[in-house]
Amino acid sequence: GQHARCIAPPPGHEHAAGEAPAGLVRSLGDCLVVAASLEHGAAYEVRAARGGHGLFTRAWLRAIEHHPGDLHRATWNDVWQAVRAELAEQRPGQHAWLSGNPGRGMLAGPPVDGEAGLSVIRTTDAHGAPRLHVAAGTLAGVGEGAVLALYGDRPRQLPRLDSADDLGARISGLLRVSRAGRDHAVAEPVEPGGLPAALPDGARGRVIAAGAPERLRCALIPDHAALAEQLARSPVLEIVEPRRAEVQLVLGAGRWFLCDDLHGAHADEPMLVALGPNDLARARRVLEHYYAYAVPARLAARATGLPGGLVLTAFTAFDGAPVPARRLPARHELRADAALYVQLHNTSHERLRVTLVCATSSGRVELLGDRVIDAGTTEQFGRGDAPLRLTLPPGKQRGVDRLIAIGTPALAKDLGHLRLDATFAQALDATRARSPRDTTLHRPAPAPEQWTAAQRVFDLHR
Repeated sequence: GQHARCIAPPPGHEHAAGEAPAGLVRSLGDCLVVAASLEHGAAYEVRAARGGHGLFTRAWLRAIEHHPGDLHRATWNDVWQAVRAELAEQRPGQHAWLSGNPGRGMLAGPPVDGEAGLSVIRTTDAHGAPRLHVAAGTLAGVGEGAVLALYGDRPRQLPRLDSADDLGARISGLLRVSRAGRDHAVAEPVEPGGLPAALPDGARGRVIAAGAPERLRCALIPDHAALAEQLARSPVLEIVEPRRAEVQLVLGAGRWFLCDDLHGAHADEPMLVALGPNDLARARRVLEHYYAYAVPARLAARATGLPGGLVLTAFTAFDGAPVPARRLPARHELRADAALYVQLHNTSHERLRVTLVCATSSGRVELLGDRVIDAGTTEQFGRGDAPLRLTLPPGKQRGVDRLIAIGTPALAKDLGHLRLDATFAQALDATRARSPRDTTLHRPAPAPEQWTAAQRVFDLHR
């Protein structure tokens, strides 16, 4: 038969017979929900001699196995980036999802409040010099050169950055990330003596200055020496083997197709952009455009720091009807230019500034709205009082539009820089000079604070 071994709770967490255990949930907001993939994505299995696991389960078990601390005290925050990193390594198109406070105990425990921050452990290098191990890396926006501040377990909600309360809550000098992987980073004191001899229980970090942006992993199928040399000169691209790539250039019928988790190179798949023989000199420019085009999706994938979050619901609307008609699933086929209503429900306990963007099939990123939504309330997004209409570029019969809503309780945060006016067709245009906006293509996404996100994918056709 099957056997399971459970870890006993630490001393002090027992309850008397007949008494309700401490920490039973009182509402959905008290729950932490973890899913192997986003609604519109797929969750893959791993075959093994003894039955195997889902890819997500295997990644989670490995993260537990390599966790350096006490599993009784381990939180989801301690292992989540390691889980994401293995998924990104094995299946870049599978994105795990977490809703709830990642500071909650991984092997059960009562609900927690406040901001989890970055999980940190004090260590030393080979020469005994102090340094900090951070359980987050480039996937979470903690890149080389990033500057961190350290806090204790109070206040539970981290104060506004650089305010008097913020400076008073810090427990050490600043630290700078000297080395960063996809799931972890190492930080060292900016000034000698800037790290205390021991960290208090519940210590956590926060990025106060962003480091180097994560590179976009791309592959060429088949290999092409001249293209690889051209792409290697980019500061935001990294050539990897195909199974590790987030985006691929695939040769077919004399053209190179840009393929990702939503677009392909075959006739029955939506196509994003294709480079002909005369376009190869602009391959780097096209992929750097894709880097900027994909920033909202990357930001949404790591927006798991806020308890609760956003629920994005899309409805069709016919003949300008004021009442939404039919609710649409996470991925849905839709006729181009059909009327669409989008509703966003704030399920968190915080007032959120929410930005709704659309990564379009042309390569533009459009800003569809920017609202403040009170906790527990719903807002409808559209252009004025009119519904949204998703369109296809001229000459294109199929395409994919991705609606992404990103929210934060930091009401002063402006995500207007996500807007991208240029298209892939313009990136291919040999006569078009780079516009001043193109200089922002390499700017990293915002440092991870408290973010939440939701998205829907639409397969458009004429």
